[in-house]
Amino acid sequence: MTAKYTSHAAGVELAILLCFLSGCVQSLMALFRIGSLVDIISLPISIGFTSATAVIIATSQVKSLLGLTYPRSSDENFGKTLLNIYQNMSKTQLGDSLLGLVSIILLML
Repeated sequence: MTAKYTSHAAGVELAILLCFLSGCVQSLMALFRIGSLVDIISLPISIGFTSATAVIIATSQVKSLLGLTYPRSSDENFGKTLLNIYQNMSKTQLGDSLLGLVSIILLML
């Protein structure tokens, strides 16, 4: 969704801004002691949101992990990302894939 509204060049600046604003919100919640509002959100919703975020982030990194190069579309979503990866699987770069997998294994140890 956000890829539609931002250019690829502004990604780093927007990520920094998002981190800063998240920290400000957390600081304000701590200052006014309203962190207990999180208890209103049920555990299954929190787990589902966190799991979905992890899946989306992991899927977005598969392209780089496999060394695939294909143009990024402005309306790319989860389904289109998976489809693009599947369609370009024959263009996988062995060196990039091995380096990525070894790095993941080392991080897991």
